[in-house]
Amino acid sequence: MRKMVFFLTGVMAISACSKKSNQSPNQRPNQNQSRESLPLLSPPVKAALPSGLGLGASRDEVSRDNMPQPGANDPLANFKSSFFSGKGPTDLLSILKNIDGIISGLNQQLQSNPACAKETPIVYSIPMMTEQKSFQGQCYSGSNGGFTQFGIANNIVYFFNTGGQERCAAIVTPLSSASTAASQPTSASQPTSQISQTYEVEAWLGVGYLNSTTCPSQDTTQDDWDTCSYGVIHLKANSADKAFEMAVAGIGFGFCGAQLKSDGKSVYMIGSEDMGSSCTAIETQCVLASDMISTGDCSALTTFELTPLGRTAAASSKKVQNSNTHTPSWGASSYPTTPNMALDGTTTDSMNFGPSGKTAGVQDMSSGASSQPSSQPSSQPASQPTH
Repeated sequence: MRKMVFFLTGVMAISACSKKSNQSPNQRPNQNQSRESLPLLSPPVKAALPSGLGLGASRDEVSRDNMPQPGANDPLANFKSSFFSGKGPTDLLSILKNIDGIISGLNQQLQSNPACAKETPIVYSIPMMTEQKSFQGQCYSGSNGGFTQFGIANNIVYFFNTGGQERCAAIVTPLSSASTAASQPTSASQPTSQISQTYEVEAWLGVGYLNSTTCPSQDTTQDDWDTCSYGVIHLKANSADKAFEMAVAGIGFGFCGAQLKSDGKSVYMIGSEDMGSSCTAIETQCVLASDMISTGDCSALTTFELTPLGRTAAASSKKVQNSNTHTPSWGASSYPTTPNMALDGTTTDSMNFGPSGKTAGVQDMSSGASSQPSSQPSSQPASQPTH
C-alpha cells in the first residue's frame, strides 16, 4: 500500500432522518412508513458478513513510504484493514452508511410524494464494470453534480446514485419469509413496508471520484486523481444464509485485485497485494469466519459467483510522477490472470459505470413530470480529467 492521506467526501446529500423501529436489523427501518419505501443496504450486508470481520486498524493514515512487504503471509489481515477497519475511504460499511443516508432521504420524499413509485418501471441496460446489467427506473432525484435513480419491480429494488466521492449501483432482492408472505403486494411495482426480514444485496461501488479536488496537493496545476484511494468494489450478500462475496480492484486499496468469499463458517481470499508500482504474486488464505486466524474449511469456497477484478497497468498522474516516490506507473494486478479494470483517471475508465443521466420515462420526484434523457452526459463530479 502506498502512502495516502485519506479524505472521505460525502456523497450527494439528501436530508433525512430515520424513525425508530421495532424491526430486526434486517428489516426495513420503519414499520410505519408508507408502502413506498426502500430498504437500506447496510443491515443485510452486516448480517451476511463473517463474524471475524469486525473493526480493526484504520488505513486512513497509512504511509506511502511504509508499505507492507511481500511475503507477510497474512493477506486477510490487509484485506480486513483495507475494507473493514471502521474508518477510511475504502471501509465498506462506511460507504454503505453514506448510501443509506441517501436512501433514508428518498424514503422521506416518498412519504410525502409517492407518485413516481406507482409508475410502470422503465427497463434500461447499463454498463457495470465487467458486464451489462438490466435495471429498472421509476423515480429520479437530481442536483448539481449528481443524481439518484431507482425503481421497484416484483418487489426488487434497483438503485443508482452518483455524486461526490462515491458511486453506487445496487439490486436489493427480498427473500421469502413465511411471516411476511401474506403481506406481499399484488402490484409488480409497489413495495410494502414489510416485504421480508432478509435480503440479497448485489452492489457495485466506486471510490475516488473527487480525488483531483479533495486530495492534498500543493500544486493545483498538476492532476492528482491517484493521490488518494481510487478503485471499485463488487459485492453480493445474502442475509438469510450468511453468504458473502466481494471483489475489489484499485490503487491505494491495499490490493491491485482480490476476491473474498464466506459461507458464515469459513472465509477464503485470493488476491494480489498493492506494492504501488508493482503488485505481489497471487496469494490465498483460508480461515475460520469466527476469528479470521484459525485454518478453515474452504473446499466449497474456491469457486466464485462474481467475476474477479484486477487493475491493469496505467500511467500515474503528474502529481505522483513528480512526488518523492517518483512512481511513473501503476503495475498490473497478478490476479486475475488477465486483469480487467482500467484505472487511469480518465472519463472512460472502469470507474465510470452506470447511466450517465436520466432514463427516458422516469419521473422526476421534485416535479412529478417524466424526465427525458439528458442531451449530454451528466455533469457529475465523478468524471476525472483525461490525461
